[in-house]
Amino acid sequence: MISYLQVAEKLVDKSIYGRGVKTFLEGGVVSFVNLTLDSWRKYQVKDLDTETVLIPLLHLALSMNKWNDGDKVLKESAICSCHYFHEFGPCKHIVAVCASLEQEFIRPNKLGSKKQEIESSLSALFEIGNNQEQREWLNKIYQYFERSKSSLFPWISQIVRQTSLEFENNISQGKNIDFQVSKYSEFWFGLKDLCVKATQDFDQEKKLIQLIADSLITGSYTWWSFWLDIFPVLHPTNQVKILTEIWFQSYTLQHKFQTELNDYIQNNNSGLNNKVMQKLEEYPNPSKLKVDLALQTKNKDWLEENIQILDPNSLINMAVNFPDLLEIIEINLSNILRVWTDFLTPQGTIEIQNIMQTWRNKLGDTMEYQNMKSYLKQSFPKRKKLWGEM
Repeated sequence: MISYLQVAEKLVDKSIYGRGVKTFLEGGVVSFVNLTLDSWRKYQVKDLDTETVLIPLLHLALSMNKWNDGDKVLKESAICSCHYFHEFGPCKHIVAVCASLEQEFIRPNKLGSKKQEIESSLSALFEIGNNQEQREWLNKIYQYFERSKSSLFPWISQIVRQTSLEFENNISQGKNIDFQVSKYSEFWFGLKDLCVKATQDFDQEKKLIQLIADSLITGSYTWWSFWLDIFPVLHPTNQVKILTEIWFQSYTLQHKFQTELNDYIQNNNSGLNNKVMQKLEEYPNPSKLKVDLALQTKNKDWLEENIQILDPNSLINMAVNFPDLLEIIEINLSNILRVWTDFLTPQGTIEIQNIMQTWRNKLGDTMEYQNMKSYLKQSFPKRKKLWGEM
């Protein structure tokens, strides 16, 4: 006789199989109806949410000589409404239904021994305590979205730090993050499902962008990688709002993902760079913020258009990024320094000296640099310390 559990075990990896069996043992398969189509059923499986599974009854639908292909048939035909299924294929809900079918049709008289066998194998598949903790996390986040007044900030950083430890060392070694094989995969997939559903409601999406901001305060690269799949689903206004807020956080926090954040803003094809630039008008000292954003995201058009407002250090950094604009940048740099010399103070002397050193170190001993050095030497022949160290 065909075994539904053996079919399911061949169909998914061990972690998904273990979670599916556990869902069945906890009473997650709550109901079913027989469909008009012969040998088909529709199940309701209760986990954090209730999912719908459509599945053929293999022992009735297949002839005996096709039982060995049961896993292929199930992969081609079984359907689940959950987010995991639509992204990765056969899920724990389908496994839970297979366990229920195994109990009903294949081993109805060996239920007790089968449960004992399954339960004894669970400890080798995943940590039960850890799984319970993940469910508690998901329940708190679910309540956060459902209640009108609720905050996650007091404890979200603890979850971020705990879940990040698994991957942060791998990241430093150049390894990829794979949420599917994580020991917290139950949590990651549950959280993604909650967040995608939150984007379908205006009030809940406002809470979602606050959750994103709060979770990234720690600078976790793991959580940045997780949110990358959520950003495109957000309403465009909220996407600009959250990315601007995350970028602004970097002024006081050291984001491990700062380079990736800049690249995301820079390379987005929907004009995200300019939209974030406009959003910065709502922040303190927007002029400085815009210059820094343009430099970090290499916004050449904006920098060329606003070159007259750039300070010397910004001009030097602009020249590093865009060497083809070196000539016009150095002319603007010289003009600023010549104006400064008209009001030169002892403190100003040190500042000009520092800028000249940065100019030479980053852009080289160019002709314009030599002209500026000669100008300083002729204008202030007695200040040997100023031009001597250059």
